[in-house]
Amino acid sequence: DLSRIYNVPYRSLKLYIKKMRDTGSIVPKRRGPPPVLPTQCEERLQTWIKYIQTNGYPIKRHDLLVKVAEFCNARGIPELAEGWFLKRHPLITQRQAQVISRVRNEVDVNGIRTLFFAMAKLIIEERLDGHRFIPASVQLPVVLVFDGYKSHFSALAVMVRALALRILLVCLPANGTHLVQPLDVAVFGPFKKVFRQDILNFMVAPGPFTISKKNAVELASAA
Repeated sequence: DLSRIYNVPYRSLKLYIKKMRDTGSIVPKRRGPPPVLPTQCEERLQTWIKYIQTNGYPIKRHDLLVKVAEFCNARGIPELAEGWFLKRHPLITQRQAQVISRVRNEVDVNGIRTLFFAMAKLIIEERLDGHRFIPASVQLPVVLVFDGYKSHFSALAVMVRALALRILLVCLPANGTHLVQPLDVAVFGPFKKVFRQDILNFMVAPGPFTISKKNAVELASAA
């Protein structure tokens, strides 16, 4: 019946059944000599690449070579040729990693210029200087630069109160704090860069694929 329903010759079905009983698989054997790196190792590599990528840490070519070298050294395998892994695993491709979101990438030069033109206009019109930004007892008005989260605009009373207190509000361009906010540029930006690289190095190095809370705290402290 199966031969007739699926239009498969009866003799072929018998051969597949026999092969399944004898070998436990009907997948045709790979032609030529066996691969230098066992199939199980290649599958582990592919799983590792996917896991790291889905957690926001796409690996580079160097990282893959380091991990392959780890497998080879552990098994006494000689040097491997280039290009074999991507050919046998077409789902793994080389692409430019998108670390920041599309919205943040779309912050353009016009938005940045508008910010500084607005600040310059306020400073000139109100005759402000650098000594009027720090202590609480400074002469008003003062300029308050803040990021553009919607929650800051949701309460009209905040703006009304700021005007009453002679606080001039200047909002950073939406989705652009990573470019112009001092702490993001000078502190948190470099810290995140080092922290991300340390996490990637930890996941590439021999050991578990996951990072515990203890590991995360140690990496953050070192960064």
